[in-house]
Amino acid sequence: MMVELYYDNSKKFETTSAGATITTDLIVNGSGDTAMRWAIGGTHKWSIFNNSSGGGNQLQIFDNNGSGTAAAFNTNGSVELYYDGSKILETLANGIAVAGKVDITNGHLYLDDNYAARFGTGEDLLIYHDGTNSYIKNTTNDLTIWDDSRIRVRTPSFMV
Repeated sequence: MMVELYYDNSKKFETTSAGATITTDLIVNGSGDTAMRWAIGGTHKWSIFNNSSGGGNQLQIFDNNGSGTAAAFNTNGSVELYYDGSKILETLANGIAVAGKVDITNGHLYLDDNYAARFGTGEDLLIYHDGTNSYIKNTTNDLTIWDDSRIRVRTPSFMV
């Protein structure tokens, strides 16, 4: 048996053989912390939780019925992504922070002209292109190029 709910002669909710259909928005209006939970097939449980305590406002997505954070969205702030309970990626005011490696398996790392790939805690090795020339810049101690076979330098005109 199908049930339909109307507001101002417009259908907003109905039950179907597959479950229920909501037309337009579902607004959960609670005071303080609010959670929406659902289970798919009885085993895959997820929660969306609005944490408004402590003066902050954070929307969190939990897996397995709240046992681990999958993502957190901070109002006017960062977005955090988690893997197996550990924060892996976070947005910052000036970019992103990544815990672990960045694996580019099917592509390339692209940087615009005058942006450098920086290496080391003190950012003491830079590789960059200024639109005309390319640079490898080392600012501490020696720059060692090591190869088990041979090193080739190819250029139409060689300058030392």
